Amino acid sequence: MDNGHADTIFIRDLQLRCVIGVGAEERREKQDLLVNLELVVDLGKAGKSDRIADTVNYRDLKKRILHLAEHSRYQLVEALAERIAAVCLSDDRITRVNVSVEKPSALRFARTVGVKIERNSSAKQASNAFIGIGSNIDPKSNIEKAIHLLTKELRITGLSAFYETQAIDSPGAPAFINGVLRIETDMPPNELKHSVLRRIEEKLGRVRSLDKNAPRTIDLDILVYGDLVIEMEDLRVPDPEIHDRPFLAFPIFELDPDLVIPGTNEPIRKIVAKMGNLRDRLKPLSQFTDRIRMPSPRPPQAREWLL
Repeated sequence: MDNGHADTIFIRDLQLRCVIGVGAEERREKQDLLVNLELVVDLGKAGKSDRIADTVNYRDLKKRILHLAEHSRYQLVEALAERIAAVCLSDDRITRVNVSVEKPSALRFARTVGVKIERNSSAKQASNAFIGIGSNIDPKSNIEKAIHLLTKELRITGLSAFYETQAIDSPGAPAFINGVLRIETDMPPNELKHSVLRRIEEKLGRVRSLDKNAPRTIDLDILVYGDLVIEMEDLRVPDPEIHDRPFLAFPIFELDPDLVIPGTNEPIRKIVAKMGNLRDRLKPLSQFTDRIRMPSPRPPQAREWLL
């Protein structure tokens, strides 16, 4: 789009409260910030259809930004502005975003001070994301098939050990095998979920039902995606179950022991420490893990996930 004739959605003077600042005094209490956004979006389809599904839902976007800010503890407004821009650009319909963040109380004798940045979708940088993988229907075969399919779609940079775990709240159900993959991608989270993960689940016969603990051929979930905090009806990132499920937390810790969970800013190291002896509920499957990691006669680019 031409800069002078771009369709835009704007949000003016969005009020945030969060911990931000360098000095201890600044970080003692939450401070007031003002955020202004200008989103470059093609509004033609929504203008013709009059359907909310054909445009960016600015109410949902506002909620995601508020959640990000309220759970953040950045030192610089520059860092917060970058994260807000990343949240906006995670919707692939937004091609460019202008973000300004003002900190009215920061500078004596000045009404306000702040930063303004412009980012576009072509400048997206690849992010590290963690994908949970599990199955309790022919699990070894289905996990191997899923990883083979994922290598064709994504750059997989790490693979945790796999563990056998008992089904949750389903006495007598077959045991699960669970693990975590680390990937590097610039694909928006929604596209990653629906265009890659869900499609592979369907290809492997996953049938979804109202029973969230029902047996399944394969389960592929985004656990963490860069620094993003996403609160949508069908996508929550980071996955809140990381704090409660050892079969998610320990594999993530294996892949990145220094990871800090976005939003809560809690180190994964601290999360697994709180779980203590819950790791004893995980039965390591060393031979299966070694077999999955073993190089196979595929092109080099399909083996990038191997440790």
